[in-house]
Amino acid sequence: MVAVTGIFVGYVVGFLYPNFLSGSNPDLSHHGLVASCSRSLLPGSQPRGAGALHAVSNISINVIQISALIVF
Repeated sequence: MVAVTGIFVGYVVGFLYPNFLSGSNPDLSHHGLVASCSRSLLPGSQPRGAGALHAVSNISINVIQISALIVF
């Protein structure tokens, strides 16, 4: 999960800022940096449990759905 997050962020940053990072062939050091940062954030979410994560995901899904309804 952490590796996929690093790859995804590397590709997105590469396509948004091509002078900083190549989107088609991003540098592995950037992937490692993002993976290390996300790895350090994950244990902080564990004590809150799955209930808080479920509540946050429900709120975010509702915000996305309402925003899409307003836009369209």
